[in-house]
Amino acid sequence: MLMQRRPKDRRRFRRGIRNVSIIAVLGACVSIAIVMAVGFASFREFAASQHAREDLIYSSSIRAELQSIYEQLLTVESATRGFIITGEAEFRPPLDEDRTRILARIAAVTKFAVERPEHTDDLARLKRLAEAELRLLGEMIDARMHSDATPAGSILQVRQSKGLMDQIAETVESIAEAEIGAINARTQEVRVVGQRTKTTLLALLGAAIAVVFGSTAVMLTHLVGRRRAERALGDALSRQRAILASAIDSIVTVNVEGRIESANPATTRLLGWQPEEIAGKPLGTLFSLPEGTTPTDFMTELSSTAKDGGGVRELIGLRKDGGTVPVDVAIGRMRDSGGQNLVAVLHDITERKRAEVMKNEFVSTVSHELRTPLTSIAGSLGLLAGGATGSLPEGAQRLVTIASQNCRRLVRLINDILDIEKMQSSGITFARDTVSLAEVAERSVEQNSGFALEHQVALTLEVEPGDLRVTGDADRLIQVLTNLLSNAVKFSPAGSTVEVSVARRGDHVRATVRDHGMGIPESFRSAIFTRFAQADNSDTRQRGGTGLGLAIAREIADHHDGTLSFETEEGVGTAFHLDLPALEAP
Repeated sequence: MLMQRRPKDRRRFRRGIRNVSIIAVLGACVSIAIVMAVGFASFREFAASQHAREDLIYSSSIRAELQSIYEQLLTVESATRGFIITGEAEFRPPLDEDRTRILARIAAVTKFAVERPEHTDDLARLKRLAEAELRLLGEMIDARMHSDATPAGSILQVRQSKGLMDQIAETVESIAEAEIGAINARTQEVRVVGQRTKTTLLALLGAAIAVVFGSTAVMLTHLVGRRRAERALGDALSRQRAILASAIDSIVTVNVEGRIESANPATTRLLGWQPEEIAGKPLGTLFSLPEGTTPTDFMTELSSTAKDGGGVRELIGLRKDGGTVPVDVAIGRMRDSGGQNLVAVLHDITERKRAEVMKNEFVSTVSHELRTPLTSIAGSLGLLAGGATGSLPEGAQRLVTIASQNCRRLVRLINDILDIEKMQSSGITFARDTVSLAEVAERSVEQNSGFALEHQVALTLEVEPGDLRVTGDADRLIQVLTNLLSNAVKFSPAGSTVEVSVARRGDHVRATVRDHGMGIPESFRSAIFTRFAQADNSDTRQRGGTGLGLAIAREIADHHDGTLSFETEEGVGTAFHLDLPALEAP
C-alpha cells in the first residue's frame, strides 16, 4: 500500500513544483511589466515637460522677433518723420536697406513659425502691412525731396502711416496673445500629464498587488474551466461520431493534398470500401472521371468549387466490386489546424435517375399515343373549317375554327416535347453538312414573313461579307432561327421591325435576331432556357406558345457545339445570338 502511494505522492509533488514555477515566472513577468510601465510613465512625463520647455523657447523667440520687427518699423517711421520735418539729408533713413532687412526678417520668422499654422494669415497680413508702410514712407520721402508736398498732403500721409503702424501693432499683439494662450494650454497639459502619471503609478502598484492575489484564482479557474471544456469537447465528439455513423449520405473528409482522411459508415454502404481501405487515397479514385481528367485536375476543380462557396455536382461513383452508382457530390470547405480541408457529401441518386427515366418514357409514350389521333382530329377539323362538307352556320364555323386552332397547338406542343426528349436522349441524328448560315437566315426570314405580316411586323436581313459557312444540320438551324423569329414577332409592337443579321466573329459565325419589344424581366432571365418557361402566363396565353421553343433552340445549339445567348433591356428590346464554330479552312 505504501509503495502504491509513493508514486502518487511523487506525481503530486512534481505537480506542485510545476505550479510554483509557473507562479514564479508569472510574478517575474508582472514585476518586469510594472518596472517597464513605471519607466514608460516617467519617460512620458519627462518628454512632455521637455516638449513644453521647447515650446516656451520657441514661442518666446517668435514673440521677441516680431517685437523687434515692430520696433525697427517704428525707428524707420520716426526717422522718416524727422526728415520730412527738417528736410536735412542726415535725417533721411536708408529706406531701401531697411525695407530689405525688415521683409527678410518677416520671411525668416514666417519660415521659423511653420509649426504654428494658425499664424499663417496673421504673418501674411503683417508682411502686407509692412510693405504698405514702407511704400508709404518712400512716397513721403520722395515728395519731400522734390519739394512738391503740400501741408495737407503730408498730414494725410502721416495719418495713413500711423494707421498702418496701429494695424501692425495689432497684428503683432494678436500673434503674441495667441502664443501666450498656446503656452498656457501646453503648461496645463503638462500638469494634466503629470497628474495622470501619478495616477498611473498608483494604479500599477494596485495592479501588482491584484496580480499577486488574482493569479491563484485565475489558475484555479483555468484548471476548472479546462476540465469542463475537456468534458464538453468529449461530449461534442461523441455526438459528432453518432451523427456521422447514422448519416444516410456518405461523408468524406479530404486534406489539402487531395487525399482522403476519413469516411463515415455510409461510405461503405454506398461504395463498398471500408474507411481504412481508402484512407490516404486521392479522392478521384472514388469516381469515374471523364477521359483525360486526372485525379489532380479533378481535385483542383473541386477546390475551386469549394472556394466559390461550394456547390453540387453530379458524378459517377465507383464501387469496390467494379460497379458504378450515380451520386450528387456536395463540396464544402473545412478549416482545422492543418489548414483548409474539404468535405465531400455523396448522395445516392439512383432512384431519382430511375424516376427520371420512367418519367421520360411515360411522356414519350403518351406523346406518341396522342399525336396520331390529334393529327386525325386536326385534319378533320381543318376540312370542316375549310367547307369540305359544305358551309357551316356562322356560330358553328367559329367554334370549329377555335377547335382547329387549339388542336394544331396541341400537335405542336406534342411535337416539341418529342423533339426535346429525343435530343436529350441522343435519339435524333444531326446532319454534319457544310451550311451557309446566311442562307439559313434568308430561308428563315422567308418562311416567317407571312407570320410577321399577320402581326404587322417587318422583317429585315443584313448579311456582312465574309466566310459564313458552318458545319451542321440546315433544317435544325432553321428551326432555331424560326423559334427566335416567332418569339420576336409575337412580342414586338405593331409597326415595329425585327432585325436579323449574320456576321463573322473571329472563329465563330453569329446570327442575331433583335426585336424592339418590352424586353425580358430581370426575374425571368435565369430560367428563360428551361422547359415550359414563360415570363407571364396571361400574356403567353394571349400571344400563344408552349414555352419549349427556346429550350429546343438551346439543345440544337449545344448539339452543334455552339451557344445561344441573349442581351435584353426592359422597355428597349431583346437580341438573341446564335454562335456556331466557323468552318475550318482546308
